[in-house]
Order: sequence, then structure tokens, then C-alpha cells
Amino acid sequence: MAAMDALTIQRLVELNNGFYRANAASFSASRQHAWDGWRKVAELLPHRPESVLDVACGNMRFKRFLDEAYGEGVAYFGLDSCDDLVPDDLQDRFCPVDLLGERVSLPSGIPQEHDLIACFGFMHHVPDVELRSRTLRFLAESCAPNGTIAVSFWQFACDENMRRKAMETTLRGLEETGIALDDGDYLLGWNGSCDAYRYCHSFSDDEVDALLDALPAPFETLARFKADGRSGIMNSYAVLRPLLR
Repeated sequence: MAAMDALTIQRLVELNNGFYRANAASFSASRQHAWDGWRKVAELLPHRPESVLDVACGNMRFKRFLDEAYGEGVAYFGLDSCDDLVPDDLQDRFCPVDLLGERVSLPSGIPQEHDLIACFGFMHHVPDVELRSRTLRFLAESCAPNGTIAVSFWQFACDENMRRKAMETTLRGLEETGIALDDGDYLLGWNGSCDAYRYCHSFSDDEVDALLDALPAPFETLARFKADGRSGIMNSYAVLRPLLR
């Protein structure tokens, strides 16, 4: 597959940033509960994480899940490109980072390595294969030598009803925006609005395999499983830990 051109990547990133700024309240209200896959991830961890980096933290509901699972002693740091979803009482746990910028690095003042690197509900917003690989490399670089990486890949097109609706909104969105998309790319709507689009990619199993195989450092796969949604298979999870560095 040919690389996506820089202008298209920029337009898709701006589309999503605009979507979350405009729909922060309604989107956050629909994202209040823990995912079933998170519970499976917690069961796979070799030990209680002392430091957690939540990449693309959104409204930080993963912190609430951690508090329920481990108490409030876990050092939590949430990264996101946009702070519109971050609750006021958790602003001190939030670090603004351009996750899709040319050079992604952890801000000074927080640990540079963490016991658990969590990245849930974000990879489908990352356009282009190379940018997805770069995102995974950032996760790997932020992981402590004895830490764990847990990342999810949305596979909504495996649901025929969701795929049909996604195709309908994508065709309408393409007419309005003129953006060119790659295979597996969609423009999803929101709450029946005619002008609220967000870019999402539905991953195939082969795509996930290729991204994980491209990690430069050796990682051991603790688990690959599917979870979430009514069908229980809407997200593909990868749980990894580094081998010798």
C-alpha cells in the first residue's frame, strides 16, 4: 500500500481534532464505563503497575478503572493532543502532547519509562501505516524494561451493520470533504449530525500482525485476544512486554 500523502494526513488529523473539540461533552458522556478488554489486560499483568502512561487518555476513564482495580496509589499520567475531554479534577494528571506530531516525546517532569503503557481507542485515529508504526515505537520506547504494553485496534468493519452505516457516512463525508482515503478507512458520523465526521480505520488481523512485527526492539507477546462491544470481538488487543534491551 502506498504511503498516504502529508496533506491528507494533516486534513484527517485536523478533522478529528475539530470533531473532539466540537463534541467533547456528548462524546465523553457516552464513554463512562470500563471495557471488558481492560479487565483481561489487568489479569495478564505480572505485577501491580506502579506507574501507568495512558496514551490518548480522552476523559481518563482508564484512571477510574485503575483506581477500582488497584486503589489510588498507582502513579497515573494521561497524554492526549486535546484537553477538551479531560475532567477538571484530573488536570494535574494530564500532559498535552501532539501524539501525531513529527517528534513525539514525553514531557519533562514525568517518568520517561512506565510499568504499564496503555493505548486504547486511539490507533484507529492514526492515518497511514508509517505513522501507526511510529506510534507503536513511541509506546515501546516509553515502556520500562520489566513493563507491559497494552494496545487495542478497533475492528468495527467486522460487524456487518456497523460496516454498512460506516460506508453510508463515509460516502456522504467524502462528497463534503473531498478527502481521499485508503482501504479500511472510514468517516464515521455522530449522533445523526450531518456535519460531524471523525476519521477511523478498521483494522484487519493481518494489519495488526504486520504492525507488531515491525517493532524494532524484541517484544514477547503475552496475549492477543478480542473483546468489547455487543459481539465481544470489536477490539483486537495486543499485550506485550520487552525482552532484553
